[in-house]
Amino acid sequence: MRFLFKILLVNAPLIDYITLESCLSLSNRGSGFRVESSGNVSISECHAFSNSEHGFELVSASSVVIINRSLTSSNGGDGIRFEQQSGNSATLKINEVNITGHYYRAAAHFENISDLQLEMSRCSVEDNFNDALLFDGVTSNSEISILDSNFTQNRGSTVVLSLLRDSRVTLRGNIFSMNHLNDFSDREAVVQISTFGETAGSKIIVDGNTFEQNAMSNVIELRHLGGEVTPVVIAKNKFIGNLARSVIDLDMPSGEIKGNYFNNVQFVPRICTLNRSLNYEVFNAEDPIPASTSSSILVQPKSLAEPEQPKPTSLIRTTTARPSSALKPFENTYNQVKATDQPYSVESEVVVHPGQIVIVDPGTQLGFAPGIGLTVQDKGKPVLSRL
Repeated sequence: MRFLFKILLVNAPLIDYITLESCLSLSNRGSGFRVESSGNVSISECHAFSNSEHGFELVSASSVVIINRSLTSSNGGDGIRFEQQSGNSATLKINEVNITGHYYRAAAHFENISDLQLEMSRCSVEDNFNDALLFDGVTSNSEISILDSNFTQNRGSTVVLSLLRDSRVTLRGNIFSMNHLNDFSDREAVVQISTFGETAGSKIIVDGNTFEQNAMSNVIELRHLGGEVTPVVIAKNKFIGNLARSVIDLDMPSGEIKGNYFNNVQFVPRICTLNRSLNYEVFNAEDPIPASTSSSILVQPKSLAEPEQPKPTSLIRTTTARPSSALKPFENTYNQVKATDQPYSVESEVVVHPGQIVIVDPGTQLGFAPGIGLTVQDKGKPVLSRL
């Protein structure tokens, strides 16, 4: 049987609580469920399939909306779309919900939200083709918690907050696996957040998650666009087998990165910190000893990329049997690679960060491992001198 549910309660002060339980909505021309209420709403064990618009369309005015143990799949719009009336606060809880197979729009879409308490826990978000969780426009004065959920085989950025202002975001205990970008030129990432704070109190916490076999421009990309500083904590996460230009691309005035596990075949963990000062601690899969460093683009002497001591050839992948030395990462504004009798072995992606200048002396030999190359980010400048 086919059921069409469109519950329109624009001004209903006498109705304090609405419950939808064990309902099915499929193949409707509009949304599967459209609920507009100023009271509390509970949706439990409801399913929306193949509707022309959204699966669950929620229009909230100072209400509490709870969705439990439900499914939305293959709808023409968003799986879940949340609209908030201006000037009202709201609470939205999404628990044990399966959102899958949305091709044209996002799995869940929030636009220009303010004063929202959102908790999403134990959900499964799979096989969506145009972003998973999309917070479009400005997200302000809100608390966003994404907990213990599974994001698998989605395309486009997985969690996007276009502009975060005076809000707290927590991603904890989630699994992000086999998600893929749609367009490399769009700089898509598994987690992509831009911030602009007007008051203190914002915070971003990415804690205890697993990022495995994702193919993105970056795995985590955080940007500070101005205003008050938003503290960042990235801790106790696992990054395994990801194919990305950067594992962590962090352009923030301050941040704390510690206790993470990195094991990515092609790329090494990299913190982009030009014009910033960050303290961070990294545990590499092959080196359990923590490393702490800071970098700044303020006045620095020229850095010379001196070869390290030769290592046994059995430990270095080179195209010849000649001894070679590993090329160190470029950390300063001006960097120089000096020509030596031995070639440099390049086992991981070589990156010229924004604002960096790298001068490669004539006669320098670089032995790139298979699949490894040179990445020049915006306004980076490699200089190859002539013989």
